[in-house]
Amino acid sequence: MNNLRQLIDKLHNGNRQLWEKHWFEWLAGEANKLPVVIFTPNPEQVVQTQQNPAFFTLLLWADVLLADGVGLVIASRWLNQKSIKRLTGREVLEWWLQKASKLANNPKLASKQAITTLLLGAKPGSAEALARQYDPDIGWCLASAGYQNVAQPTEEEEKNLKSLLQTVKPQIIFVAFGAPWQETWASRWHDFLAEMGVKIVMVCGGGVDVLSPATSLRPPPPLLTKLHLEWLYRLWQEPWRWRRQLRLLKFIWLVIITKLSTNKMTNRPKQKVSSNQ
Repeated sequence: MNNLRQLIDKLHNGNRQLWEKHWFEWLAGEANKLPVVIFTPNPEQVVQTQQNPAFFTLLLWADVLLADGVGLVIASRWLNQKSIKRLTGREVLEWWLQKASKLANNPKLASKQAITTLLLGAKPGSAEALARQYDPDIGWCLASAGYQNVAQPTEEEEKNLKSLLQTVKPQIIFVAFGAPWQETWASRWHDFLAEMGVKIVMVCGGGVDVLSPATSLRPPPPLLTKLHLEWLYRLWQEPWRWRRQLRLLKFIWLVIITKLSTNKMTNRPKQKVSSNQ
């Protein structure tokens, strides 16, 4: 049960203004170690950690955790009295692509200030289409599917990806392989990425597919976002996800059990310590 508390303790508060400040500090190299690794756990992934301790360890290894699910926001408030805001991988990805596009097209800035960004993973053609939407001239935003099957990468695919990274030398990489493959990739390639001068590595799950014009997926309407019903809209677009959504019920139960166990520990009577006179 402590897994949930440990993850909640490490969650970034989600404040957008503070987040943007941190982002540009990391790009400037103002971090204890580079690249800064950012994971975006959600309730479904928390449930996964109960059966996969290695995944739990991997999540805690990240430098920054963002709450990609309102369930974690509520759990943080209820269990730890810690107020945080939800900030998803998709939201950060969209914010950065818009921001980077403006920076790259600002005539007052030198061209060298364009920040090379790599979109890695997602459905075939999805990352490429999204990159071209924001960077038609293939200047600062590049894309690669990476692997045909990320669960079974081939030696040739690893070689090609390494060559791409050495050639492009991106400062930011958004990894969209889905959990836990994207987190595993970030860990496995971390040292090499540091050698290549990468500043930020962030996972974004299905964020690329949702934003890409190459897929039929679309972001939820603002009203559903406000009501925290993005998961329902995604389920409507992809009905096959219904089995995965059952994990939300397991997450609710996990939060309740964690709260009850905490209350039990708090209310346990203290033992009197006898002293010999």
